[in-house]
This record gives sequence, structure tokens and C-alpha cells, in this order.
Amino acid sequence: MGDSYLEIPLTITPSRMLNGLILHGDTLIPTVVPLVIQSVTPITCVCPVSPKKQVNFGIGTPFKWVKLRKNAINEENFTYSITIFEGDAVVMNNLESITYEIQFTGTPNCHDEGSIYKSMYKCHTTFITKDGQSVQEILVQSNNAYQSEIVKAIEAFLYANPYY
Repeated sequence: MGDSYLEIPLTITPSRMLNGLILHGDTLIPTVVPLVIQSVTPITCVCPVSPKKQVNFGIGTPFKWVKLRKNAINEENFTYSITIFEGDAVVMNNLESITYEIQFTGTPNCHDEGSIYKSMYKCHTTFITKDGQSVQEILVQSNNAYQSEIVKAIEAFLYANPYY
């Protein structure tokens, strides 16, 4: 088992980031960063409480696909949790699951010319390994790198499209 923490400063409010990255991410992420995420498709299941999806990675990654389920979303507190429970051999070779706990936080700072909103993407990732094996550092580093790329690309898109 292993944990990873990632914090990314943002210029977009938590509500807009939650909207763009999480609520509309299935369509927006493949549009904005197609080399990382090619497509996101729902998986038909009998449990509407915990919807499942398959994420197909783009040619810019060593991964092919993963399946994930939504654990929780809280739009008032800007939090979201998902678990990857299945994937190609590169991702899931020694892993049973990967859980992401994502939170967007923000603090308004007012100035004479207007206000500047500082917000933060915080992600705590838990890697559950099979047979108590350690998580390879390369997996943690690549996971953080791809998360950063996606988050910053969505931030840039939302900044350029203020009415989205």
C-alpha cells in the first residue's frame, strides 16, 4: 500500500473546476487533452448508486485503459472520490485498486482593481497492492504527472472560456 499527495495551485474557482473537470470531464478531458485521455465511456451496470466508466488513454501514455467507479461527490464542499478497480497490465500489475480523493479549495483575495481568486486542487491517492508489495515510485510519479497535465489543461480551457 502507498499514498501520494498532489497539490496544484489554480486560478479558477473551485465550483468551475469541479464543473469542468468532474461533472463535464467525460467529454471535456478527451477534447482538451486527447493524447492523455482518448475517451470515457459508461459501463452498463445494475448499480446506479456507484456508476462505472472505462477510461481509454491516448497515444501519449504507456497505459491503455482503466475501469473506475464513483465513490462520492459533494458539490457543496467541492470534493470527489473515485476508485480504479481494473485496468491493463501496466496500471494494475501489482495493484488491487487506486483511490483518488479530490478536493478543490479556494480563498478570495480582494484588491482595489477587483478580486483574484486563488484555489487549489488537492488529491490524496491511495494505492492498494496485492500481497503487500510496495508501489513502484515510477507509477506514483507518472500518476502525478498525468493528473497535473489534465488539471492544468482544464484550468487553461476554463480560463479561455469564462462562460463554460
